[in-house]
Amino acid sequence: MTFAAELRNAVRDEHDAIERTRVSARLADGTITTAEYADLLRQLHTVHTALERAWRSRPELEDLYPFARHSRLAAVDADLATLGEPLDDGSEPHPSVDELLASIDRWAESSPVSLVGPMYVLEGSRMGSQGLAKSLPAILGTAEGEGVRYHASPEGWFDEWRTFKTGLEDLCTDPDDRAAVVAAAKQTFVALIGVYDGRSVDR
Repeated sequence: MTFAAELRNAVRDEHDAIERTRVSARLADGTITTAEYADLLRQLHTVHTALERAWRSRPELEDLYPFARHSRLAAVDADLATLGEPLDDGSEPHPSVDELLASIDRWAESSPVSLVGPMYVLEGSRMGSQGLAKSLPAILGTAEGEGVRYHASPEGWFDEWRTFKTGLEDLCTDPDDRAAVVAAAKQTFVALIGVYDGRSVDR
């Protein structure tokens, strides 16, 4: 079994759990509000900012998966602008996001391979969110493809994703490294579950 398959199996429970959260349900049934969606984007922007900065500081990781080409920060900025929502609305990151940010900083310093965990979770979400890129505009009242750039995958992304998963075999040869990646991926899912299930926005 490849490590990519091993990692997918290891976080299956957490993946299923995030699909059962309040925000995931509201995204699926079309009841999510613009304010809720904007808040979700802000939380994701905070995590992506930390992860992309840490990842790109490590050439061996950036060579494996080029965030320089696949950053999603500009997409979030554009989506919020389309929705008429500010990036900084004065709200604080969810407590689980704060914990994840601290871990990302720690991993960048002491265990760079662990960054594969959150990267796998966040960028792997592109696979499942393509449907949202098609369904959300009608829910949000935007034009086709507008307000949903975060969920779109640029040309060539799927090929680079396959290359990334293949490259994990050479990067993660040590059992301790593999265990660290799995633990980091699980922690990332837990943080995101906190955001998707524990935050209510009414305005």
